[in-house]
Amino acid sequence: MEQLDLILSVKRGVFRRNDTNTEVADKEFKLVRPRVIARDNSCCRFCDLKAEMQDVHHLDDDHSNNDQNNLATADPLCHGVNHIGQVGLSGEGRIIFLPEIDQRDLNHLQRTCFVVMEMGDVKQKELATKILRRLLLRAATVEKSPWQTSAPLDFAKGLINAGEDEYSRREIVLNGLRLMYHPKRFVRYLPYWVKNFISLPMSKWGKVYADAVRTKKV
Repeated sequence: MEQLDLILSVKRGVFRRNDTNTEVADKEFKLVRPRVIARDNSCCRFCDLKAEMQDVHHLDDDHSNNDQNNLATADPLCHGVNHIGQVGLSGEGRIIFLPEIDQRDLNHLQRTCFVVMEMGDVKQKELATKILRRLLLRAATVEKSPWQTSAPLDFAKGLINAGEDEYSRREIVLNGLRLMYHPKRFVRYLPYWVKNFISLPMSKWGKVYADAVRTKKV
């Protein structure tokens, strides 16, 4: 299937807690969810990662619309990019400035580092930690910019309050901004990622990787 665009986004429709039909919709979702994952061959529609444990995303932002054409298998990192407000509420992410690579590749890089920190040797874990710390430094660039914040929740509030035209142009307005996660968000996914570690090559992201290797103190 066609790869979907990965853009910093928020839920702008009716929230589950405010919908009297939530219980019925959720029951329906539980039934259709495995069919969607099977249809997509357990591959994320945003980044192509194949894994045993995946999320399913409502493309039109309506959790009650469980038509299979409105549902897409999503890696949890890509799913979070579509719901930065939820990431912000949990305190498990920061917005960084990283125009060198897109969000899709950044997600692969972060996931690789999380896996290495789980199963790598001492040197590998040290390197993965340096890479993540190096990336996190880019949050300061956002904080010193006119945005004045790197909190995903602040960006989410702005996107929720934006008009339809403004929201449709968010990829341009937020150019270069990326979502970075705290590894604790993905603890339950790690065992499944570890199984497929061979599909997550660390050397693909040369410049950022080399930057982190050269870092002596972060």
